[in-house]
Amino acid sequence: MDNTSIFKKTIDSIFSFISKKNESEEDILKDLHQKYQTDIKNKEEQKAEQTNIKIDFIEYLSGIIKQQSLDLPMLPTIITKIISLSQNKNANFQQFADIVKADASMTLKLLQLANSPAYRGIYEVTDIEQAINRVGINGVQALVISVSLRGKLYLSTVSQKIASGLWKKALLTATLTRNLAKYFQQNESSFYTVALLHNIGELFSLNEAANFLKKRKGDFIPEENFILRVSQSFGLRVTRIILSKWGFDETQIGAVNTQDEDKKTEDSILSRVVYFSHLVSKAILSGRLRELDKDGLVYFYDSMMRSAALDIKSQSTSILITQSLREFQAFLELTK
Repeated sequence: MDNTSIFKKTIDSIFSFISKKNESEEDILKDLHQKYQTDIKNKEEQKAEQTNIKIDFIEYLSGIIKQQSLDLPMLPTIITKIISLSQNKNANFQQFADIVKADASMTLKLLQLANSPAYRGIYEVTDIEQAINRVGINGVQALVISVSLRGKLYLSTVSQKIASGLWKKALLTATLTRNLAKYFQQNESSFYTVALLHNIGELFSLNEAANFLKKRKGDFIPEENFILRVSQSFGLRVTRIILSKWGFDETQIGAVNTQDEDKKTEDSILSRVVYFSHLVSKAILSGRLRELDKDGLVYFYDSMMRSAALDIKSQSTSILITQSLREFQAFLELTK
């Protein structure tokens, strides 16, 4: 109850007392004062209890991270199949088509992607082989991984708004990373997967808030800003734990350190690309780039490139980012 509510309640009490007969003014004021003090005390006790819940949550999250007792689901089978196939140099077009065909929902989404503004040709694609040919093997991999992760992991009973924001950040970072991987002739699927998971620790921290509150069985739910700040604080450590348990190698795990802008970028092309993509996606989603003109955007992209120790011409950077934004919108629509 805020001060306005307390004041309103006090005023209501005044009218109630005034309507009573045979009571002295002194008695009325004394009773009002007592009621007001009780309301203030209740409010202070409520705030103290809420603060204690917040402290308990931080200690709870810190404890399960220290013990590495996070309740982690396995990566969806379709993702492990796609990743394994992408690492097989002898894998062929038909093998990828077979994985997609085995999932009716994925088949439909691939056709939708192939006919989206990001990939649309002069005619509409109606079968899987045509869709794969238009989108490309790497596009298929990106779609399968994105749809599977979004449906299995990027959900929250505490705040779907925060979960959706984390997903947008992950998806845009991954899309930028994949196009940069193509530019630098790197493994697009591997780069895309790591970038898509670079903030997964924040999501798991968010979901642990749901587990904590369920155990508390109380009515109070900490405000979203508090939960978001805590998730961000613990996110990097949780991401490392998750990637390690899911079998990612040291270079891939090291690449997620790049979301901490106070830390020096690790000397691998994967780390530098994810770092750049993280910075750009953060700026785009925050709306900071909307007011910049063409020269301002070029300056921003160049400064981000220098920060990530990447060497790309300004014109190429603009083209890559424009293409990435088109793909991002298409993938975002398909993963709602």
